[in-house]
Amino acid sequence: MNLFSKFLNGIQKQHPENRSPTRRGKAKPGAKPHPDPEKAGARRADRKRERTKPGKAIQGPKARLKEARKVLRKVKKHEAAGERGKARHCVSRYEKTCAEAQYAPDWVTLARIKQITHRFTQVLDIESDALAGKIEVSDADRSEISLLAADACVSLNLYGDALEKLDALDAEGDTAAKRDARRMRVLVQLGEFEPAAALASDRYFAGDRNALGVLTKIVKTTKDIALLDEVLNTAKTRHHGFDRKEEVALQATRLLIENRDFDEVSGFLWANEADFDLETFVKLTGQVAFRSGDTNAIQRLADKVCAAMDAPGFDQFEVPIRFTAQCVQTLHNATVVRPILNRLEELDVFPRPHLELQWLRTKGIIHGQDKIIADIERFVADNPENPSARVLYWSALYDLDRTEALETSKRDFRETVPQGSACEALIEAGWKTWSADDLRFLLQYAVDHPDGKLQVRVLNSVYRVPISHDELAAIIEDLHVPASRIQRAWMVHLRLKAENVDLLKRSTLETTRFEEFANARAGGAALLKQTLADYISTNAAERPQDPVSAWGSEQLESLLRIEDRFDAPLLSTSESFSEATALANYIVDRIERKIPTSLLRIGDGEGHFMREEDARAAMEAGDALSIQRTWWGKVGLEGERGARIVSEFRSSVASADVLGTLPYWRLMAQIMKTHQGATTRNGISRALRAFEHLDPTDRLVTSAHFHQDLDAWHLWPEVFSWAREISWISCHDLGEALNAEHAVKTRNGIRIPAESAHSSKFSSDAGDALAQGDEELTLLDMHEDICARIDPRPGEVWLIAAGFLGKIYCDLVKSRGGIGIDIGSLADYWMGHKTRIYISDPADDMVLKSCFFDRDPYILTKDQRQDILGPPGLVNSTATGRYNIGNISSAADMPQPSRKKLAVIGHPRCASGYMSRLAMRYGLEVGHEHYGRDGISSWMFTVEDLNPPYPLRDRVTPVNTTFEYTLLHVRNPAEAVPSVMLENAIGRSFSFRRQHILRECGVDIATYRTAIDRAVASIVYWTEIGLRRTPDWIIPVERAEELFPDVARAIGAQAEDTDRAGDVLGTNFNSSEKKHKHGAKKPVLSVSDWLGIDAGLREILEAQCGRFGYDLPWMPAAPADPKR
Repeated sequence: MNLFSKFLNGIQKQHPENRSPTRRGKAKPGAKPHPDPEKAGARRADRKRERTKPGKAIQGPKARLKEARKVLRKVKKHEAAGERGKARHCVSRYEKTCAEAQYAPDWVTLARIKQITHRFTQVLDIESDALAGKIEVSDADRSEISLLAADACVSLNLYGDALEKLDALDAEGDTAAKRDARRMRVLVQLGEFEPAAALASDRYFAGDRNALGVLTKIVKTTKDIALLDEVLNTAKTRHHGFDRKEEVALQATRLLIENRDFDEVSGFLWANEADFDLETFVKLTGQVAFRSGDTNAIQRLADKVCAAMDAPGFDQFEVPIRFTAQCVQTLHNATVVRPILNRLEELDVFPRPHLELQWLRTKGIIHGQDKIIADIERFVADNPENPSARVLYWSALYDLDRTEALETSKRDFRETVPQGSACEALIEAGWKTWSADDLRFLLQYAVDHPDGKLQVRVLNSVYRVPISHDELAAIIEDLHVPASRIQRAWMVHLRLKAENVDLLKRSTLETTRFEEFANARAGGAALLKQTLADYISTNAAERPQDPVSAWGSEQLESLLRIEDRFDAPLLSTSESFSEATALANYIVDRIERKIPTSLLRIGDGEGHFMREEDARAAMEAGDALSIQRTWWGKVGLEGERGARIVSEFRSSVASADVLGTLPYWRLMAQIMKTHQGATTRNGISRALRAFEHLDPTDRLVTSAHFHQDLDAWHLWPEVFSWAREISWISCHDLGEALNAEHAVKTRNGIRIPAESAHSSKFSSDAGDALAQGDEELTLLDMHEDICARIDPRPGEVWLIAAGFLGKIYCDLVKSRGGIGIDIGSLADYWMGHKTRIYISDPADDMVLKSCFFDRDPYILTKDQRQDILGPPGLVNSTATGRYNIGNISSAADMPQPSRKKLAVIGHPRCASGYMSRLAMRYGLEVGHEHYGRDGISSWMFTVEDLNPPYPLRDRVTPVNTTFEYTLLHVRNPAEAVPSVMLENAIGRSFSFRRQHILRECGVDIATYRTAIDRAVASIVYWTEIGLRRTPDWIIPVERAEELFPDVARAIGAQAEDTDRAGDVLGTNFNSSEKKHKHGAKKPVLSVSDWLGIDAGLREILEAQCGRFGYDLPWMPAAPADPKR
């Protein structure tokens, strides 16, 4: 504001009668000022309240649009501040105003508001009404609403639906640009990178700068350097607006993808520093510096960030906050970034809440959450409705084991904010912080608000919450769910699965009777049947108008009849571990006895062709045509050839030994879906009707999802322990993946084209000799050739992922002496493609050989020791750590050799992180589980293995590194053993240690039958392996502060600097004193527990305790030695 304006404003304040007319009301010529200005102001305020109160009509479409946009601005403001409760209150008030004044809202603005406040299903409802003509909108508005609906589908992970909505848009101009921008992002989410790249390239060369970000993401994901070069070259020739900054960003991406030498990449970035904005430069340069562990490079970058902060007008505080957090997480030391920290400390309050939240998180890393808990509490008090603030506070309280304060805070939050906001905050906080009250609240909210995405997020976490099954059963029983609704039956399913998961988790710490799983299944199945019968009878009495409910009752009745017709049905493999194990036992029995077998799964797609009369009806209704286009992109089951293939399919079903049908949970899920397709419903009806007419003699009926259920219950690795060489049919190259994961060799792998619906996603995998370079060939075109190539050996397992035609291939495998297993979409899942929304990840990283059962099921009885050891020579473990698959294929695949000062080795849960931080205090950059400048602290480096179970950055392995010094750290067994008992429940960690202890000590720790014996065995034998490495120092972590100075002097490190030591983070080695670890309580061991361990183990443990100066855990502690 200039000097004259300031003067004029001053005059107007002194003489309001001379104020210039404003847009709010123009002064009439000759008008006198009001004699009582305060009274006039009160009247104006009253008139304003009258105009804006709920129910008062807002006259005219322009005024209504203006009001809607005003609400939109308020909502955006509240959302930006994290005040979702206030945002939704604004929406509710606006909708109430419209309803009481009886005029329609601005539908586009309302849909946008719903999108911002995460009411995604309501956006879909608005679009549905607009398309059906139930609300009046223009064509342009209808297109805009459809775009918002596509965004809502993306938010709900309904990427296929989003793509359909975008494809249906007949848009031009600006709307077409918005549509294409959304389409390329959806294609990336679906993994369909080829069409996404083509569209992004077109958009970029048409002038859309945002498309470059999509292209970069595709290139980074696919590591497609050819695509990047094509973009670069084309941009230089066609795109006249292509600037230097974009070119440099793409060149930097290319260097990072190629894994060039760190110095080369860093040199390129610094040489082109002027062509980057600060955020991009710090992100890319920091990525290289932190990966290389180069402290000097990190220091140089820190100096740049600090200098930028001192520049006038600097406001990009996210850059230093994120950089500082990454720096202290990598180095475990704040010295390098101390100037940045001091500068940030001067900014007592940040202008934006999310920045202050990031700063509080960073301070928590640096100072420890116990020291900043007061700052967090102040921020929560200033932002009471900010869910992220509460989440930060709860995480801090959980980490500090302040249970009472945590529960009080969560209870107050649930009672004072809208339920939706509280629900989202609890989900963001994570299942580890949930109590029984939280779970009750979340389940009730999920039942009352059938939002599919929300229900999945809650239900997929239920099994992990550290509460007993009895507590969960009581919570479910107390839920307010009407008896006539399908949710009641769903809760029974949930309760049964939770009970089985709870039993399996318990078996990792104590011996569990296997009959308990069968008893749980029997009780749960009876209750589920009763609940479903109640649902069916209620529908029959009330005759609901909803066609889906009537359809659901019919299908459930059909499935109940099917279960009664077959002997020993296994329809509950999803929720019942005993049923899943029974099916796995059946499979390995057939493998062991080499009995030709066919295991098929029948879903809604195959249901259209199960019976002749149903197939005709499906053709007439168009269902069969639609599903064929999904499978092969065209209609192919026509004419004489089509009739023959359908006949072969029905013969395959008739001769199958195991048939999977849709289980109860899948039918319940279909009933609960709000947008249910008629084609899917018809296919399910036809499939179940056909099952009712099948001959049940000598046939096992199970769930059509058995392939996924065996995976969820960790049973496929045990099946593969009986089948060490297999064949397969898939659009993926399963050979390398199966060998890398399970050490399973491939004899005959047949590649086929992918299903049409996913062909673009799998385009990089789809090559096959049969295709002869013709991408238009489908599996249906190649059917006869595939049949001719099926050549099983007697009893050989064939994994078949080929859809409808795969049922025929399974039957051919059986007829030719093999065992054909229909694994369907599981092949996609194993290769990293989640093509089905109903696939759930296994509850934990677990291996069944770490469980304790009173009697092992048949599948766990195989002696695997020779398979585990693998070939002699260099050890190259599978991804699970379970097997050694031997030397890698070529010298080119070997990691580059390197040389470091210090390797710190030991047993997991014995303070390797603390030892890393301790080394930092003496100027030694020793990373924890990653390379620092001077070395690494990692329990995995105790052994030489090309593929540790938790891959370290940049292919760092003990095999390719030479260390000048080695330090072995040990920990008091009385403290270590309870932690290791929990660690043994983690599949990859346990299997890796089991393999190497078997290799070097000749002991299989899986043969010990109690959790304490197994933990002691792991510690003493792993320590023995460490001793065989002839370490230069052996340090008990309890005395590390006293003994490490000698190590530092011998290595040549600087003496401890007091200031530097104060910046080292997390110097409490005994981090396992938390009440929970891995979601379970740490066991408390008694003297009798210690006295009951194996006699041979006790003797070794006594010797090691004596060597390292520890008291025997079963003896009273000796007085402390003042000289020590």
